Amino acid sequence: MKNIFSHKEKITDEEFEKLIKDVQNDLYRIAKIKLKNEDDVMDAIQSTILSAYKNCKQLREKKYFKTWIIRILINQCNQFYNKKKKDMELTKNISSIQENIYEDSFTNNIHSSVDFNLLLKNLNEVEQIVLSLYYSKNYSCYDIAEILDMNVNTVRSHLKRGKDKLKNLYKKGGILGGK
Repeated sequence: MKNIFSHKEKITDEEFEKLIKDVQNDLYRIAKIKLKNEDDVMDAIQSTILSAYKNCKQLREKKYFKTWIIRILINQCNQFYNKKKKDMELTKNISSIQENIYEDSFTNNIHSSVDFNLLLKNLNEVEQIVLSLYYSKNYSCYDIAEILDMNVNTVRSHLKRGKDKLKNLYKKGGILGGK
């Protein structure tokens, strides 16, 4: 008896290109239903094709290519959707955090007439988020790492870098006028 799993068909680059052309409309249609946003659709398809190309040696038979690549696409779409959802929730949280930023003990040392949101704009986006979560909502570095899907040491680095930038801005007079 012949074992069908012991033999894997090698797909050449030309065959891969043809197989992609055969399923491209299906990929687009499925991604569009799952994601709606055209840029996300195209990114998901591109990621799917790249992933499929890198892993095509795992495909046991060419006749299953369409099913296999659609499964990859659905996983990619789910990842894009979850990331987008997470980003939207984070943006919403940051807006509410920035409304309450004046209650933070870190800002008590800053002259009250200074808009802290203006200060935060001197930081990169990640530093803004980390400082806002850490100081206004009292999230721990571990909580922030989980929220932002980062290593806890990376969060600590962004926190320190952001604080240092604000301190230097204060010392140099920046927008604060210095002491």
